[in-house]
Amino acid sequence: MHELVEMEVRELLADYDYDGDNCPMIKGSALSALNGTDKELGYDAMEELIAAMDSHIVEPVREIKKDFLMSIDGSVNVSGRGCVVTGTIEQGTIKLNDDVHLIGVRRKHTSTTCTGLETFHKTLECGEAGDTIGVLLRGVTKE
Repeated sequence: MHELVEMEVRELLADYDYDGDNCPMIKGSALSALNGTDKELGYDAMEELIAAMDSHIVEPVREIKKDFLMSIDGSVNVSGRGCVVTGTIEQGTIKLNDDVHLIGVRRKHTSTTCTGLETFHKTLECGEAGDTIGVLLRGVTKE
């Protein structure tokens, strides 16, 4: 049964243009690892998974030396503070109090200041290419 499921997963990977034939398959249980039960299926399998990820996943090149660029996925107004825009930084870096420029809003250039940075409910001092963040912008609204 296990071999049949593995074959189906490998075929599915190949359908999405991944190398299904050479992709490592590790059978394990994170719950067993957390609970300290079944060492082979738990802790040992998680160690094997981490090693496979380290050897097979190539870290992408992050363009941090270019000017800051982030496409906005969403926005929300924060009363009395400004507007939080969310997205993934495509290139460059951003720090607190950096001046930023909104391009394409009402077909005109809009300048504002970054007054807050956050990722997954964690406050940041700076963000860089590849980070998914929320940026608090002073003096603008989502409208």
